Amino acid sequence: MATFIFRCPTSGQNVQGSIAQGSVEQATTCLSVHCTACGQFHYVDLATGRVLGGEDDSGLGNDDE
Repeated sequence: MATFIFRCPTSGQNVQGSIAQGSVEQATTCLSVHCTACGQFHYVDLATGRVLGGEDDSGLGNDDE
């Protein structure tokens, strides 16, 4: 098992995710992860650890400007 840390965009907590070791090489870049902090699913970029659509993701955030 390979583990990684991501920040839940709903709760703001750091959450540990895991993936089967063989799947790491097969994963494109994003993985749907069940968040134990809020109970939702988030798409995590495995290369950066960022959650797609989160506050620190400039490409997929809320465009209120």
